Amino acid sequence: GIHNADIYYNLGNCYYRLGNHGYAILNYLRALRIEPNNKAVQSNLRFLYTLVQDKQIPEAEDSLSAWFLTIYRAISLNTFAIITLALIVSAIGLINWMIIFFRNREKTIPVFILMIVLVSALGFGSLTAIKWNQYANSNQAVLIAQTAIGYSGPGTEYTRVFTIHEGNVFDIVQSRENWVQIQLQNGLGGWVQRPLVEIVNNK
Repeated sequence: GIHNADIYYNLGNCYYRLGNHGYAILNYLRALRIEPNNKAVQSNLRFLYTLVQDKQIPEAEDSLSAWFLTIYRAISLNTFAIITLALIVSAIGLINWMIIFFRNREKTIPVFILMIVLVSALGFGSLTAIKWNQYANSNQAVLIAQTAIGYSGPGTEYTRVFTIHEGNVFDIVQSRENWVQIQLQNGLGGWVQRPLVEIVNNK
């Protein structure tokens, strides 16, 4: 029941040394959920991606989007929440300051500062909500079996669509009994047996 980035990192290292790349990637991804800017985890994960049979290449992003996403991903949920709380406390302090010291004085500059703080608080609050929603409702999963066949429906009687290999990372779209519908990073979708995959979000 303990969720700690260092524990997941060490578990990932152990699984890598055992040659179990699926569980290694799974635990590295769990570590990054807690500490998204952990350089050691990022480095090991990038290395493992070069070893898995299914090469997974992230989608190309323009420079501005890539810059923003790099910063967004590097800041943890806790940090976003702390910044938001600090801005709210600062706004309350500014309001009290204006009431006490600027009751009968020109308030243009204090109001301008207050508006900047409030807009910043709203922006970081929105990013915190988005980050929390992504954290709590993540449907990312990893293939822990050596191979898995994707079918067009939840059963072996359906048409085979693809074959994926250990360590493949994908999103779960929906579940049905002992099957899950997944979407690969290349956009291809299909159904695989539930025991062959492990969800990254284990809370």
